[in-house]
Amino acid sequence: MGSLTAPLETLTPTSPFGLRISPLSGSAGEFHWGQDFAAPCGTRVYAADAGVVRAVGWHPWGGGNRVEVDHENGLITTYNHLQAIAVKKGESVEVGEVIAKVGTTGSSTGCHLHFETIRNGAHTNPLQWTLQPIKQRDELGNIEMISYVPGTNAPKGAPTWAIPVRQDNSHAVTGGNAEKVVPPPPEPPVTEPPRKAPPPPVVEPPVVPQPPPVVVEPPPPPVVEPPVTSPPPPVVEPPPPPVVEPPVTSPPPPVVEPPPPPVVEPPVISPPPVVPQPPPVVVVPPPPPVQQPPVVPPPPPVVPQPPAEQPQNFAPTRAPEPAP
Repeated sequence: MGSLTAPLETLTPTSPFGLRISPLSGSAGEFHWGQDFAAPCGTRVYAADAGVVRAVGWHPWGGGNRVEVDHENGLITTYNHLQAIAVKKGESVEVGEVIAKVGTTGSSTGCHLHFETIRNGAHTNPLQWTLQPIKQRDELGNIEMISYVPGTNAPKGAPTWAIPVRQDNSHAVTGGNAEKVVPPPPEPPVTEPPRKAPPPPVVEPPVVPQPPPVVVEPPPPPVVEPPVTSPPPPVVEPPPPPVVEPPVTSPPPPVVEPPPPPVVEPPVISPPPVVPQPPPVVVVPPPPPVQQPPVVPPPPPVVPQPPAEQPQNFAPTRAPEPAP
């Protein structure tokens, strides 16, 4: 068939798929449409594969709180007897997503999950699929869930289940696999069979008396006397151990306290005599001599000088050259 993810972390198969004795009425011949897995109420239920939630609600065949997931490949998985449901119709779910909690609603005798696989409109044995184990490692927060038990504050409306339900909530079985409602066959017309000649009389052989069987009774088994056992030897109690008196010890010698050491007074040291010292002699240095500035003689008077005569430059005269 293929493989699916296990709907529970721990699979404990109980009632299998197929004909069984009804756990409610005790009558034989009831067809069980899924595989039951025992689990405590409140255990997380996981989606066996990714798909779309096609129906949720109260199932009239005794499934109690029920979820149907359409995996859009001809396969529908259903989860029944749930305590509460965490998904709604039309929602998409991932493989391994928490969709409900295990319960015991509907026609149930204890906490368990009724798991169904419907392929192409007919139920199949869920154990024909390889159920891959699942383990929730991340801590989950509080998931809001709803119960559809009649008489509570459950949402109204009748879901459209994968397998239609009759008005009388009956569930016809044809061949142990298909679930389509089969009309009863028409009754044949009543016709009288042709009359036959009476059969010849049956001649019984004479009864020969048989001697009664000889019952040989087996001899009674010999009575085996139990062996005589000698009485147990007397219990000899050991003598109590002698009481050893502790030796008498002499009292401890008196404690002699040594005399305190003599108190030695330190010698009194007189301070040295104070010799008055003469006041120090302060030597005042003489003031520096006052230096007089040197006497600068006045400059000599300026005598005006007569202007010097400038020499006159006379060009020499040349004699006229003779004519050629």
